[in-house]
Amino acid sequence: MLLLDLLHDEPDLIPKLIPDEQLLMMTSVSKKIPKINIKLRIKQNFNLPKIRQLNDLSKRCNILVLYLIKCNLCDKEAKVIADILYINNTLCSLYLNQNNIGDLGAQLIGRALTFNKSLTKINLMCNEIKDIGTIYIAKSLKVNTKLRELDLSYNKIDNEGAKHIAIALCVNTTLTELNLMSNIIKDNGRKVIALALSYNITPLEKFYFGYNIIYMSNKEVINTIFNNTTLTELNLSGTCIEDNEGQEIAKALRINTKLTKLYLGNNQINNLGGKAFADTLCYNTTLTILDISRNNIKDSVKEMIKSNCNNTLQTLKL
Repeated sequence: MLLLDLLHDEPDLIPKLIPDEQLLMMTSVSKKIPKINIKLRIKQNFNLPKIRQLNDLSKRCNILVLYLIKCNLCDKEAKVIADILYINNTLCSLYLNQNNIGDLGAQLIGRALTFNKSLTKINLMCNEIKDIGTIYIAKSLKVNTKLRELDLSYNKIDNEGAKHIAIALCVNTTLTELNLMSNIIKDNGRKVIALALSYNITPLEKFYFGYNIIYMSNKEVINTIFNNTTLTELNLSGTCIEDNEGQEIAKALRINTKLTKLYLGNNQINNLGGKAFADTLCYNTTLTILDISRNNIKDSVKEMIKSNCNNTLQTLKL
């Protein structure tokens, strides 16, 4: 068996489990037969010769969603995926998470995204992508007008890659979700990204930046909360936010009327910051989720925060 979970508009026409020989038949059928829309989930540990069959299949079927999760894909396999992105005009979502794609593979995919006109979501979580590969992906964001969601979390992106992403955010007008969680981006990289978000050029709604290597002040990020008018979800967990910065974030939430989900867990917010959040919750009417768990807030202050919650806040993690 080659493919798992083969889904399409008419599920009775093709079984969910397709043998190799049937896939071969699908890739060689007459072009006169109408194309069908399918979603593919490829088996784990899929090898390179079979990956190349995807290129032929993409010419015979309208692949809408492609899952290649935990398939041990390296840069050679990424080239096949990039080739598909050049010619395919139906693929909307591509999941390549938990593979071994490095800078060369990311470079090839980034170049393909420059030309691709259909992909709206790509997940590259948990690969081996560093700054060089990130630079090519960031370059594609300057001209790509279709991509909405980009997940680069759990890679090895440093400040240089972050700088190029920030530059792209000053140009891109379509990206709505960006995940950079758990990379090795340091203070300078965080500063330029926060500054880019303050310009309000990209319509970014969801930004995940937790668990990078942050040691210095987060004032640029706080300014983003004050000034950004599009973000609705922000994750800054594990970024060494201290008590005075927690107070500033609480003040910003009195002004910000867009943010609905804020994650600040595993930081260094103490009682004064906790009291500031308690005061803010009397005024803020947009937050639906607030996570300030795993900080240094005493139980008495936590009770104060709970008592000040309004009806808008649906989830409070302390």
